[in-house]
Amino acid sequence: MKTPDLVFRGRRLSSDHALVLAVVQVLPEPDAARAAVSGAVADGADLVGFAGTGAEPLVTWARSAFPDLVLAVDTADVSVASGCCEAGADLILARADLVDVAARFGAGYAGPSVSDAVARGVPAEGAVLDVGVVRSAPSLPADVPVLAEPAGD
Repeated sequence: MKTPDLVFRGRRLSSDHALVLAVVQVLPEPDAARAAVSGAVADGADLVGFAGTGAEPLVTWARSAFPDLVLAVDTADVSVASGCCEAGADLILARADLVDVAARFGAGYAGPSVSDAVARGVPAEGAVLDVGVVRSAPSLPADVPVLAEPAGD
C-alpha cells in the first residue's frame, strides 16, 4: 500500500522518497538567511523550516522566491505562528498546542507527542506526531488536515 502524498495548503510533498527538511535559523543578516534558503533548495530540500522570532519577512521572501516549496515555522509562540502563516508558511512545527492557529490558516500541524504534551501540561487535543508517526488520534477541529492515520501501539 502506497503512503499517500502530503498536501499542505495546496503544496504537495511526494511520498515516493525520503523527504529533506532544511531548518534555517532566523539570522540577524537577511541576505545570509536568504542565501541559506536558496542553498537548501539548490541542494534538494523538499521543505524549509524557519526557527526564531522575526521569521515573517523571510517566509514572505521564500514564498515569493519559491512558490511551490513547502514552508514551515518551528515555534511555541502563537503570534509568530500566525504571522508566518499569514506570510505563507504551510506547516507549523509546534512546541506548544497551536492547533487552533493551524486550523485558522488551513496549515499542517506537527505537535508534541501526547506523553510529552501531558507531562508539560499542554492539552492533548492537538495533532500528535512522535518521531514522525501518529501514535494516537486525539480529536481535532474538522478543518485541520489529517496527515497520517494512527499507527497503533
